[in-house]
Amino acid sequence: MRARIHYIYCLLIILKMPELNSQVVAGMWATRYVVCGDLAGATLLIFDYFLTLRMEISYIWKSQSRLSLLDILYLVTRYLPIANLVLTYKYDIAFTSPTTDSHSCPVIFAANGWLSLVGVALAEIVLSLRTWALWGKDRRVLYTLSASFIISWIVSFVILGRFLVTLSRYPICGQISGGHSSFIVVFTMIFALEAVILGLTVLHALRNRKMCWSSTQKVIYRDGIMYCTFLLAISIINIFLLATKSSYANLLFNTERMTHSIFVGRIILHIREEMSTERDQYYIN
Repeated sequence: MRARIHYIYCLLIILKMPELNSQVVAGMWATRYVVCGDLAGATLLIFDYFLTLRMEISYIWKSQSRLSLLDILYLVTRYLPIANLVLTYKYDIAFTSPTTDSHSCPVIFAANGWLSLVGVALAEIVLSLRTWALWGKDRRVLYTLSASFIISWIVSFVILGRFLVTLSRYPICGQISGGHSSFIVVFTMIFALEAVILGLTVLHALRNRKMCWSSTQKVIYRDGIMYCTFLLAISIINIFLLATKSSYANLLFNTERMTHSIFVGRIILHIREEMSTERDQYYIN
């Protein structure tokens, strides 16, 4: 009941101040596109799940009697976004409902933010491990990746935590604003770590360009370069939208979260599929 009163009160303020009408309408349209962006990310995740389900069953569930650490990382990275989808759906629904409890939106927003950051961090661990293995477990690469990862994610978690602690609690969902500089830092840290991973992958490919690559190595280079480039592009777009303080600043937040899960899952599955094919060909020969 209190939330409904707040909602009506805000509408009356808007009606009494015509100069705000254009801003409110623009904000409503921006919110509509952001919700569409959330749905697009969810659609990508679900569609990819059905495309790769057969591979997951063959190369994760049936590949060995016990799950390895990489298998566990894959499964967590693969299925944790479902929790993000549920929280995103609850938040989008809460935005359109005038009866929503005024304190529920910041809680949903914070839970979704922490889960998203943890999910992306786990995806980056998989990408880092793949890059380290590509370099033959070189210690210099391990130190470089470890330092980049630790710095990036300590800064990201501290920045997000400080923003969520000081989060303003408005009476209507969707009015959570500010924090542009905080999220710029977070996405910049993600961008920097992925740039290091991409740079090491490209450097290794260039150093070994004259060698005869196996089909598995070709898949590792192809997926690593292509997927990391795409993730970097999304991070750049998010940083740009946040820097310009656009109404569409969080348009691709959910999409970036889902693409990390999709690409990391495909990297693991493609490598195992190619290794299985090579092993079968070896036995046949």
